[in-house]
Amino acid sequence: MGKRTARWTKAHRARLGLTQPQLAEAVGVSLSTVTRLERGDPVRDYVLEDLERLFEDERPGENRQNPQPGGQNHHFQLTIYQDLLR
Repeated sequence: MGKRTARWTKAHRARLGLTQPQLAEAVGVSLSTVTRLERGDPVRDYVLEDLERLFEDERPGENRQNPQPGGQNHHFQLTIYQDLLR
């Protein structure tokens, strides 16, 4: 994780027209988590996995064979928010 992931997050957030608080709500994390992510600081894997699903794009430099799904609650929140964005 680092600057590439931070740029990837910012670019997709801008493409979707979301603010940092809106992205945090869509993924089910705190605003401080999104802020840390966009600075390039480490965050939990489930946050990155949920972002990949929301953005419909794999994060840069990641070639995982079997990604582990995020918590059921996070997936539910993402599904609802994705429906609103369409």
